[in-house]
Amino acid sequence: MNTSNARGKVPRVGLVLSGGGARAIAHVGILSILEEHHIPIDFIVSTSYGSIVGGYYSYGYCATELSRMMKEFKLRYVLDLSKPWKKILSVEKTKSLFEKDLHGVSIESLRIPLSILAADIRSGVMVVLEKGSLSDAMLASSSFPGLFEPVMRDNRLLIDGGILNRMLVNIARNKGADIVIFCDMCIFTALNRCRIAKKVYRLLLRRVEKNRDRLEHKLHRINIRYMIFKSLCIVLDNQAEHEQFRKSPPNFIISPSVGRVRPLQFRRVDEIYSAGREAALSVVGEIRNEMLKVM
Repeated sequence: MNTSNARGKVPRVGLVLSGGGARAIAHVGILSILEEHHIPIDFIVSTSYGSIVGGYYSYGYCATELSRMMKEFKLRYVLDLSKPWKKILSVEKTKSLFEKDLHGVSIESLRIPLSILAADIRSGVMVVLEKGSLSDAMLASSSFPGLFEPVMRDNRLLIDGGILNRMLVNIARNKGADIVIFCDMCIFTALNRCRIAKKVYRLLLRRVEKNRDRLEHKLHRINIRYMIFKSLCIVLDNQAEHEQFRKSPPNFIISPSVGRVRPLQFRRVDEIYSAGREAALSVVGEIRNEMLKVM
């Protein structure tokens, strides 16, 4: 943790890691540049597949080790096609991999403080996980509808928190970050740049808003349709978070060129990792200058 020095207070740096499936490998490339340029990280706020990178890094794995581990990972290790209408990845197999690497560590005992964002699909409440099993928290935050089944934790049915990606920045600000570095690989951000996808998304939101009461009574079974509906409800109920993001944006947004990478293309590790390094290199000098100004 940073402390004060003769020149004054050392700024607290909050690193925000979005989701994005395989695209989140770019976070590792970004971390490698921050390491090489001695940019300290006081805490990490993450969600979805970004929570996996954040969890492993907070535990103590360096960027080089993470890069090696991702090259060794094969999607078939966690595939489960027994119920393809519900999910295609196995919670049990994935948790087994986590436990092998992380040895049952709890979030509160990590080397770097970590906050993980997930969503309670039944209540529509966003949940910030900062205690308990790291493996369980990463699984819950990564449970994207159709990939994993929702994860039960503390009597909450949790799914991927990436539906409110920008909320991560607000959390970092509230935790006292002087400098927020937002590493954004989120699929929703990429779709927002596509005019057609953006239009379809807005139409879906309007339809849900208009027919919400009827759909609330109609949809009860927890299936993919239910989870998509509830996810859109969460977006509608938390629109103030987007306004807060505009009022207090991150100091730096790092968005690697990974727009063509699909969520499960983990075989493209080298390409995605390099994109993260390239994007971070373009701003690391500015980050150092900002730190000097805050001090």
